[in-house]
Amino acid sequence: MVEITNLNSGLCLTIAGGNTERNIESVQYTCDGDASRRWRYTAVDATTFRLVNAHRGLCLTIAGGGTGRYTTAVQFLCDGDPSRDRKIISGR
Repeated sequence: MVEITNLNSGLCLTIAGGNTERNIESVQYTCDGDASRRWRYTAVDATTFRLVNAHRGLCLTIAGGGTGRYTTAVQFLCDGDPSRDRKIISGR
């Protein structure tokens, strides 16, 4: 399990209020070891992974599978939808 910290703010990626329901927004909050601020990388294949929240076991995803800018990241079922998948791209 890891905490994902914003380099600018020093705060951790978490699910708002530690809520365990689906479609709850992600926010940044104090890094204090709480399970809602801890994430597990789950490999999909050699270059793709999912971020699974330790508190409830739900995946970080883009709300409604949206593809536009400013679409909110929420937690939802880890069901194979491509909006749950992440890839690290270096050099940008």
